[in-house]
Amino acid sequence: MPKYLRHMTYIPPESSVFDLPDEKKAALISLLTDEDPEVFKTIRDEIMSHGSGVRTWLAPYALDEDPLLRRRTQEIVTHFDRADADTVFSAFCLNHGEELDLEEGCWLLARTVYTDINISAYQAILDDYAHDLMLQLDFGSEPEGIVAGINQHLFKACGFTGNEEDYYHPDNSYLNRVIDRHTGSPISICILYMAVCQRLGLPITGIGLPGHFLCRYQNPRQELYIDAFNRGRVL
Repeated sequence: MPKYLRHMTYIPPESSVFDLPDEKKAALISLLTDEDPEVFKTIRDEIMSHGSGVRTWLAPYALDEDPLLRRRTQEIVTHFDRADADTVFSAFCLNHGEELDLEEGCWLLARTVYTDINISAYQAILDDYAHDLMLQLDFGSEPEGIVAGINQHLFKACGFTGNEEDYYHPDNSYLNRVIDRHTGSPISICILYMAVCQRLGLPITGIGLPGHFLCRYQNPRQELYIDAFNRGRVL
C-alpha cells in the first residue's frame, strides 16, 4: 500500500445511507441549478447538512451534461473531499513530529487543494527522473561531479527553476504543481531535488535558513550546500 494511503484511516466514516425520499432528492437536484444565488445557497446548505455521505448520491451529477449542475455538484463534493484531506494532513503532522517523511507530507498537503491528484502518477515522474540519473551519473566520482550531473539533468535537461517572477504564487508550494510547471519556491524545489536524490540513495538533506532553503550533500569527508532555487548553484 502506498504510504500516503495509510493515513486515510483518519477520515471520519462516511454515512452509507442518504435517507431522503426520491422526490425530495429530485427537487434538490432541480433547485441546485436555480439562477437565484440565494436559492442556490439555501439548497447547497441543505444538501451539505446531511454530511459527507451525499457524495455518493451526487457523484453521477458531477458528470451531467448540464455544465451548471456539474459545477455546483462538484463544488459540494470538493468541499467534503478537502475536509477529509485536511483531516488526513493534520493527523499526519501531529503523529509524526520531526521524523515525518517529507515527500509523503507534500503529497498529503497537495491533496488538501487538489483533491483528485493522482499521487502515484507524480511519484512515477520522480522515479523516471531518478532512473535517468542512475544511467547518467558516475557514483564513484567526487560529490561535485555527482551534483553537477544532477543539476545538468534537473535544471538544464528538464528545465526546473525557482519562480523568481511570481515568487508568492500559491502553486509554488504544491509538489504536483511544481512538477507540472517546472518551477516553485525555494523549499519546494529543494524537496523535489531531495526526493529524486533519495531515490538514488544519495546523502542529501534539507537545510532551512532565514528566508531561504538549501540542500546539503554530506558524506564523511565533505559537505556541499546546494541552492536548488538558483538552478543548483553550489555555495
